[in-house]
Amino acid sequence: MTEFVAFHPDNETLGIAIMATVKATQYRGIEEFLKKHNLENIKPDAWYPQQAELNLLKDINNMMDFVAIGMKIPDMVEYGVEVKTIADALTLLDAGYQHNHREKDPGGFAYQWTGERSLRLTAVKNPYPKDLVYGILYRLVQKYRPADSGVFAVLRDVDASDKDTYSFSISW
Repeated sequence: MTEFVAFHPDNETLGIAIMATVKATQYRGIEEFLKKHNLENIKPDAWYPQQAELNLLKDINNMMDFVAIGMKIPDMVEYGVEVKTIADALTLLDAGYQHNHREKDPGGFAYQWTGERSLRLTAVKNPYPKDLVYGILYRLVQKYRPADSGVFAVLRDVDASDKDTYSFSISW
């Protein structure tokens, strides 16, 4: 899968989603990159080219830890409903992705249970850095797993059979 490349040139990202990612970077020099990609003065309810957002992320790729950025995002978003379980969080993950992306081929998430406390999540045609997605998933599992779960794992699966998807095995 090609990271940092929108699947369609018409794809757009909602400003509030870009703002959350920018805030999570905590990078003081981010303004120069926002300006470079015409993303300064982002309005939460406005739509922006997804490729501009991806270009921004590509530019800061070597300066930032995308796992750490991803781990901050679940604590910065408002879900609009009460989230109590990992299943709630993962259901909202795809709904939130669809809410914050639009047009021809934005991508999304799906999951299937593989056991009582395990599942496989597939990020379907997601152009964002895999480490960013990993950080988001790690924090969601950390935050919403049952109190008695103890150790948990979020592992990125390697599946070369489909270049447009990647998956994670999650257990707690």
